[in-house]
Amino acid sequence: MYRKRVDDNHATMVLALRDAGFTVHDMSRCGYGVPDLIICRAGHCEWLEVKASAKSALTVYERSFFDYCPGGAPILAWTPQLVIAEFERRNQ
Repeated sequence: MYRKRVDDNHATMVLALRDAGFTVHDMSRCGYGVPDLIICRAGHCEWLEVKASAKSALTVYERSFFDYCPGGAPILAWTPQLVIAEFERRNQ
């Protein structure tokens, strides 16, 4: 199952994270539950699943990827501020 669209906040998220000093790799075309982005800063990388809001549910494929993700569960967020806070928390 290839992803046919991204959430409306996807492009805004990418730009905001790049402005915050992250290298952002867009993986959204991979499908099969692969998270939307890989974000890297200061030698550390994390998977990131972008959602439209706190109420947005993971798909069956996304849940499966989260369960078996190499390197730990992806960050799940709907604002750049949430992403940055979680990234920093994981890298203290």
